[in-house]
Amino acid sequence: YQTIDYTLAVNDRPYARVPRIAVSADYGLGPAGLVRYGFDSELVDFQRPAGATGVTGWRADAMPGVLLDLTGPGYFLRPALAWRATGYRLDNTAPGEPRSPSRTLPIASLDTGLVFERDSGSRKQRKLTLEPRIQYLDVPYRNQDQLPVFDSALPDLNPVELFRTNRYVGADRVSDANQVSAGLTSRLLDAHNGRQFLAATFGQSYTFETPRVILPGEAPTSSKRSHFVAQLALTAFQAWSADAGVQWDPQNERSERTTVNLQYKPASDAVLNLAYRYERFVPVQQLVQGVARQFQQGFDQVEFSAAWPIR
Repeated sequence: YQTIDYTLAVNDRPYARVPRIAVSADYGLGPAGLVRYGFDSELVDFQRPAGATGVTGWRADAMPGVLLDLTGPGYFLRPALAWRATGYRLDNTAPGEPRSPSRTLPIASLDTGLVFERDSGSRKQRKLTLEPRIQYLDVPYRNQDQLPVFDSALPDLNPVELFRTNRYVGADRVSDANQVSAGLTSRLLDAHNGRQFLAATFGQSYTFETPRVILPGEAPTSSKRSHFVAQLALTAFQAWSADAGVQWDPQNERSERTTVNLQYKPASDAVLNLAYRYERFVPVQQLVQGVARQFQQGFDQVEFSAAWPIR
């Protein structure tokens, strides 16, 4: 990863991935690729900058899987099964810590949805859709406390992340899960060319068992319901577009994250962007040069950017 802030202490900078080799494959069997099978794999050497201390080393990650793609007019049903295996070869480990820890676990999911549509507009020139979707995910618990954290993090929750099979990005942590995620999307489309004018999405997850896997420093949660996520995208005008998103905490009745973007693009080489971004400020503790520091993490900001030709 590229270091942007060179004022950070070397131990606080991100790992360098030198090298990183990723190989993926996806194949289909049967009529129209009814059965999909393939794998994702990655081999990475994580290194620290000169003068830094801490764990470094290699990580190998592989995930073969198979999926049955039952898709028809107005519906889809996709049961899937995968197996994830991750192994390490570490240097600079603490005394008593393993140099070659590993983790294996199965991942099972069932993803299904429907698409309803009807004509809209006085001349039937629009189509309005209603698209409910539901996913069940089952991942058993594995103790991962002995695994290092090279690149895993908890991403912002949004309608896409809601249906991922791992709530973390990166391969160092795979969350246990016994949960159902549900979402509802509605779109307004041009009936002739399929152009999207408006799209709105809303969703939430419900977990039957509270996840036990957490990152170092991450606060465990006891809530069985995730935050609500909602997203709205508007492209109804020729040169104008806008989108907004919110992550809402129903238990405390407050927004965790809010984004609003407005764009004016009259030509391919001219654009104006205006954005508002908010993330609720929370107290966090982080080691800075070996010392625990308390600070507030979050933001509340307005951004403006532009690119305009000078002729």
